[in-house]
Amino acid sequence: MQQAIANVAVNVEIPLQKTSFASGAHWNFYLVPVHCEGIYFTAPIIFSALRAMERERELKLQNMQEGTSVTLSLRSVSDRTRAFIGEYGERGELVLKAALKRAQELDLEGRPKLGDFDFKGVKKKLLEWGVRYNPSQLLRRLEREYAIIETSYKSSTQHWWIFYDRNEVERALGSERLYEVEDFEIKLILAQYNVLKPARLLSELKGLSAKKALAPRDFERLRQLLFNDVEEAAKLAKKMEAFPDYFEREREVLTEIIELAYCASKRIA
Repeated sequence: MQQAIANVAVNVEIPLQKTSFASGAHWNFYLVPVHCEGIYFTAPIIFSALRAMERERELKLQNMQEGTSVTLSLRSVSDRTRAFIGEYGERGELVLKAALKRAQELDLEGRPKLGDFDFKGVKKKLLEWGVRYNPSQLLRRLEREYAIIETSYKSSTQHWWIFYDRNEVERALGSERLYEVEDFEIKLILAQYNVLKPARLLSELKGLSAKKALAPRDFERLRQLLFNDVEEAAKLAKKMEAFPDYFEREREVLTEIIELAYCASKRIA
């Protein structure tokens, strides 16, 4: 069964997830998402298939080196990483460090994943550091011009990459400055969102909006919410419009709070 899965994985190039038993150790096997009779699951690829994929990667890198890119004449990943930072400076370094940080966070979560890091995670990490630019162009150069990362999965909504050698990238960045710019506006908005207790608000407003008609006591409670917590939720949602990628999920919650409050207001007898 494993051999069959491995052969399918190599031939159809389904997305891979590399897994290690210990931090810093060599990756021991690949997990591949498998679709069978409507069920998705992950399965390990045995080592013969792994060697075949590693050879395929070597050939791909060799073909890239034979092209026009001078950068790929640098054999080690650490050398290519330093060349990339030399070319793109602080922005290039920040994108690499955001990718590494995202990869470390995903390792700690321990959940199934489709690569070392994803585009949305890198962009969100940059926003946390107060960096507001789209990293897509630099990620493309990291892959196509410098062969530091490689696409492991791509769809209309997701893009995941794996590092050719994460340890080499970390080593190259080890002596560099860490640019972690704190964005206090984002932190303030997050703090206000947490203090608002949106889960409690949602629960209470769902209960009020589900009633056919509001009793006098319910009306007073709704009035209290509308001119306090719900009004604050609307102001907060407006602030979040300045950071659409970072606060996407939170804005959806606040929008639902406002919709439920409106729905409850129509239950006034």
